[in-house]
Amino acid sequence: MVTEALKQNAVTQIHNYYADKGFRNVVTRVEEQNDPRQQNSAKVLFYVSKGGKVRVNSINFVGNYNLADNKLKKKMKGTKEMSRLTLHPDDKTVYVDSVKEKSDYWKEMGFLSATRTPEALDPYFRFHVFANSKFNDGKYFEDKEKLIAYYNAQGYRDAVIVRDTTYPSYRNNLNIDIEVEEGKNTTSVTLAGKVIPCTATPFWHASSQSKKATYITRNCSKNASVNK
Repeated sequence: MVTEALKQNAVTQIHNYYADKGFRNVVTRVEEQNDPRQQNSAKVLFYVSKGGKVRVNSINFVGNYNLADNKLKKKMKGTKEMSRLTLHPDDKTVYVDSVKEKSDYWKEMGFLSATRTPEALDPYFRFHVFANSKFNDGKYFEDKEKLIAYYNAQGYRDAVIVRDTTYPSYRNNLNIDIEVEEGKNTTSVTLAGKVIPCTATPFWHASSQSKKATYITRNCSKNASVNK
């Protein structure tokens, strides 16, 4: 017996099958006909238009004040952005960070920074040779777990993904917004027999032997020795 629930279940399986292959705009039409070969029987026809593949146009992070966007994106092995070359980037986002201020990078002589330059160029130029940018729900779920694992490894034991969303961008592709809450860095540093938590106030420690001073940053990401 052919029921509406049976047909809907078949449509769902068809859509899931194509979604795993990157086709997320599938349109399916179901048609039921009497089967003349057998009495009291019917045949069900599924007409499928898979459309084009949906690729990831942009991944936007909100709330990441200590770990840069590029570092987080590198941990998302199964969710990659598509290559891009444009003078008019699609900068539409759903989540807006009211705390993190974006300064005028180029006016601040930002081209001298090897770490900030790729991030500043990203909206206009992005070239990924071997990256597969098609969107897959299963891989995206795994990548979100990898993000939290990376935060934990950096000392942010309380880091969580507050919310995330996907929404259409141009040419039937999609954007991803991810809002994180990093929490405090719980890593500690031992210096001169004292345990210094990463939330401690930066300070100088002079060594009488080396005549050098060590500066501990708030997030323990850098330890720099400076002649003094």
